Amino acid sequence: MIALNASALSASDRRDVLQAIRMAVSRGDLRLGDAIRALRCAYLGVKRARFASLVGISERQLAKIENATADPRVGTLNRVLAPFGLQVGLAPVATSASTMEGHTLEPARYDELRDALRTAVEGNRRPRRT
Repeated sequence: MIALNASALSASDRRDVLQAIRMAVSRGDLRLGDAIRALRCAYLGVKRARFASLVGISERQLAKIENATADPRVGTLNRVLAPFGLQVGLAPVATSASTMEGHTLEPARYDELRDALRTAVEGNRRPRRT
């Protein structure tokens, strides 16, 4: 399995990671909050507080979005997704793991990246307070 290290990603790897995240969300393999965490950690490699500051929301609000305990406004989600060239919108459900909007990703590459993203998301999840 590959380990995602934002500082070591080539341009091609970045494109594949972004594609894998989009596909995983579309296919239901990754929740939106986990996708945002994966983008922040695996794609950018920044801490939650820094990213929240960059997009103009509180760290607490970002944590709630990532942990799926908030119901954010579309505008807030668009601010969070903007650094990645993404926005909230209607999209068809992906029926193929290999192609989405013209970018081809081999099924084995998708599976490898999906598993690496899940590992990255789990590794960056803070324990819940009780």
